[in-house]
Amino acid sequence: MLSAWLWVFTSRQITVYTIQDSRGHEVVVEILGRQFAGVLVSDCFTAYDAQALSEWLKQKCFAHLLHELAQLEREKSRAAVRLPRALLSVLREALQLKADQPQLEETELRERCQALEARLDALISPRRHFSDPDNARMAKRLRKQRAHLFTFLTMDEVEATNNRAERALRPAVIVRKTGGCNRTERGAKTHAVLASLLVTAKQQGGDPLEALIRVLTGQGKLFLERSPPTVNAA
Repeated sequence: MLSAWLWVFTSRQITVYTIQDSRGHEVVVEILGRQFAGVLVSDCFTAYDAQALSEWLKQKCFAHLLHELAQLEREKSRAAVRLPRALLSVLREALQLKADQPQLEETELRERCQALEARLDALISPRRHFSDPDNARMAKRLRKQRAHLFTFLTMDEVEATNNRAERALRPAVIVRKTGGCNRTERGAKTHAVLASLLVTAKQQGGDPLEALIRVLTGQGKLFLERSPPTVNAA
């Protein structure tokens, strides 16, 4: 393989790695299925915004957004700093609301969520004029992703970040690099399958090596999730 991309799709119980020569949305559809009925948690990479995924429930990663907004806040001064600072406040309050959720009545949770949404909508309104081009681009991006920013506040099992996927990606990247990368398509597929089996076995509480032996010898299998999962992707 001349060049390829390592993808990971992970839920609480299952992790799937795949090495593909594409960074397009077709990989997402291939792994999760066109009729995916769960929630896809990801960053704002364009593949996750393809028309084929337009009806899916999604959550955009707050960690990525907070990082970019914090950088804008450091770089900007005077009036230009107001937007990233205000947006940081909204996103951080949303994270705190998630933390407070178990102690809140449903009515209070809904009211606080609606108040945060209203503040966000006012900050990124298309009627506002942004003289700073970076602020204008950030507002435009948030308007594009508006429907996918607060899913985690309305669904208990959904996380606000795709950190789960980022953590799952790191060791696979290290193994790939220290091994000199994959030299053939068959080697890349083998790498992805073995990594998927080992990590999933660990997630499901078994001994990874023992589980791998049982699966490869036909003596056992890993169980699949029956309800639509929340899947973190990277």
